Amino acid sequence: SEEYSRIFNIGSGRPEKLMVFVDNLERALSSALGKKVVFRKIFEPMKPEDVPVTYASTDMLQKAVGFKPSTTIEEGLQKFADWYVKYNKIV
Repeated sequence: SEEYSRIFNIGSGRPEKLMVFVDNLERALSSALGKKVVFRKIFEPMKPEDVPVTYASTDMLQKAVGFKPSTTIEEGLQKFADWYVKYNKIV
């Protein structure tokens, strides 16, 4: 069937501010590593090709397979950070 060869966005369906995402990722990595992680942030002006807001619409996924994501961004980033640290044998 067509669903087996389609690509779907999987997300919350809500926009996330970039700096909130970065803060959540820092917290998740800090927790996974057991030490504080702070990224060095360099801010630059928006470029014409930059997208000011983006988010994943999950409507097509829900219609095709009946799945509606329920994981929060915080939960998802923590699971990712835990996996990444373990997979790469960082600690």
